[in-house]
Amino acid sequence: MSSSSLLLALSIAAGTGWVDGPQAPTSTAPLPPATAPRDGEPSGPRPVETLVVAERPPEDTRADVDDGSLAPLLDLRWSTRFDRQILTRGAVLDLESFLQTAAVPGFSWLSTSSGAAQPVARGHDRGQIGLAVDGVPVVDGFGLVAPTEVLSLVGAASLTFQHGARAFAPTTSNAGMIDVDTGGPLTDMGESARTDGLLAAGIGGADLEKGVTTLLRTGWRTARVIGHATLLHRNDQRPGRSVAGIPAVSTSTNLLANSGGAGGSAGLRVDIVPVTDARLFVSWLSGRGVDVPEPALCGDVDLRGRPRDCVRATERGVDLGVVGFDIVRGVNDVVVAPRARIHLQRALSFDDRSGIARDSVDIARDEVVRGGASIGANLRLTHAFAFGITPSADVVVDVYADRASSSFFTRSLSGLDAEPTGDGLAVPAQARAVDGAVVRQKIARARLRFDHALFGVEGGTRLQLQQVAAAAAGDRAAVDAGAVTPSLDIVGRVHITDSVDTFASVGSVEGGLDVAGLLHGPGFSAVTAAPSASVSDRFVEVGVATRHAAVDVDAVFFGSLRDAKAVVGSDGVVGVEGRVTLKPGLDGLLVRGTLAGVVIDDAPLTTAQAPRSRVIQPQATLQAQYQPTTLPFGFYAGVNGALPQTRLSAAEEADASVCPERALTGLTDGVACAGVAGFALVDLGAYLQLGQLRFDLGADNLLDQQGTWRGAVLGSGGASARARVAFLF
Repeated sequence: MSSSSLLLALSIAAGTGWVDGPQAPTSTAPLPPATAPRDGEPSGPRPVETLVVAERPPEDTRADVDDGSLAPLLDLRWSTRFDRQILTRGAVLDLESFLQTAAVPGFSWLSTSSGAAQPVARGHDRGQIGLAVDGVPVVDGFGLVAPTEVLSLVGAASLTFQHGARAFAPTTSNAGMIDVDTGGPLTDMGESARTDGLLAAGIGGADLEKGVTTLLRTGWRTARVIGHATLLHRNDQRPGRSVAGIPAVSTSTNLLANSGGAGGSAGLRVDIVPVTDARLFVSWLSGRGVDVPEPALCGDVDLRGRPRDCVRATERGVDLGVVGFDIVRGVNDVVVAPRARIHLQRALSFDDRSGIARDSVDIARDEVVRGGASIGANLRLTHAFAFGITPSADVVVDVYADRASSSFFTRSLSGLDAEPTGDGLAVPAQARAVDGAVVRQKIARARLRFDHALFGVEGGTRLQLQQVAAAAAGDRAAVDAGAVTPSLDIVGRVHITDSVDTFASVGSVEGGLDVAGLLHGPGFSAVTAAPSASVSDRFVEVGVATRHAAVDVDAVFFGSLRDAKAVVGSDGVVGVEGRVTLKPGLDGLLVRGTLAGVVIDDAPLTTAQAPRSRVIQPQATLQAQYQPTTLPFGFYAGVNGALPQTRLSAAEEADASVCPERALTGLTDGVACAGVAGFALVDLGAYLQLGQLRFDLGADNLLDQQGTWRGAVLGSGGASARARVAFLF
């Protein structure tokens, strides 16, 4: 029920006489049967009691102003999409917890500190998955900030995972893209200025977060306003969690001392239609993590619980502002849709390092500011050109530049040392990046597509010009580098039957310069974990999709030959990703499963050499959910697991986080490495919706297992419970 309808009903019930008109006709329904009066009650018919519960307004049932004309071309390849309705239901409050069990084939999320999960896929390391919000590439601060610190559950109208390397992308994406739309389709809000959204509060989870989430959407006619905010704690206490694989944490405790951390986000999106077939929007996002410790570095404490050596993020996050303008015009039989974006961003990471085992406090401050613009157009015919083929094309030019500010200070804890007040002594040589470095990007992208009822073909290309400049500082030499990197991919789809489609893609996505490697410094290097090499990918993918009344199956087989410019030689990778959806026919019941893994990781493919480093073991998920449309309750159950990883490279066998057996004995020969253990995370949950109130309960990781990957956490923490109550208005 809308706000105006509710006010109208209340006014009539109160007899205020707000509505004039003829008197309602007398009801012809029979009266209830007469009953004997109770003691003290008057005689006569007993009144009939009726409970009226307001229903939540449906999701965007109003007229669509966009009418699909402003939506981008659908990708012929595989993608996984979550809309706002899916993101905002359930007991979780933070995006990281949602993504850990979201069952996206091939995507894994590595957590080195609470709220800062980094995505990896297809045997790639961190930093090889692109992130775009409202069509613009998001600054990552040279690897300092994670995507989950930018986004929130209520901050995205849709969250789309595009699998595989892509040339037609605003940023290098060797392993895939995460595409975020903060607005969604624009609808005619009507004359009543209807307001809807949610207000939710919850507690629980592996990080003991306690938070509030709110979403508000309102507007009038063709103007829409969406506001959202989250406020939640990101504690690293994680009671009951396993700490195997994190060498700095004592295995005698299941509770990390000196925990803490808080975080939140806020955002605003405003859309208007100034003239017919045009849209102007302004979006703003801001996410922060404050006072967040590094579990792997802050777990070693003395008998009084004081950390011996701890790195803590005093502030970390991203601010993003975008102004966009889209137009759709029909010229004869051609639809021309120009679009433009202007964006300004800032990524920051402020950390300090202290502890009883240290005689100083180290302070690192890093900030990256990005400004840029994008202009492009989509052209397509309104009917088939020849032989039933409809062509379309996209052309985009992106220009943006990053400027880094990086400093490092050390303050002695000894009272005998004479130091300046404030942060202490500046040590530029220990900064995490070259202070004042500038990175400029100029990208030209084009895509041509031909659609037919039986097949589709698409070719995409990107020409990227990079320039990196930084002055000399101390022992660091000046940086003045440039590169032009072309990328190309072609994908085709064949419609075999009404229920079977196949696709194949081939191409080369070039990584260009390793910006983080050129500008990354020694300060807190274990914490920032910036990418160490620029990866180029020559890839091929073959996929099949079947759709039937009872089951849907998607499978992709991929292979790539990768050239890491900082490493001698190339690496070959062959793997598989798949998902299946069972539809038993019972209202609201669905069963989904996914499987992903790298099958071959030798270098090169034709020889039997040592395996590649940092390849995630095969993983699988199985989820069942029952959400009937006729009942106010439902449930879900899921298993998210990974196989053991015992096939290690020589570098991994020397890594204490992967092979603690050799680290404990000090021997390098004759000691077998146990490798990375497998795990199975079991989750259960249920909900109850009473009108506009929804209650969600969840139990995470019932078997109390913990997966680790090279010192990072896979999946959630220890066994825990969640509870959330939401008011839907």
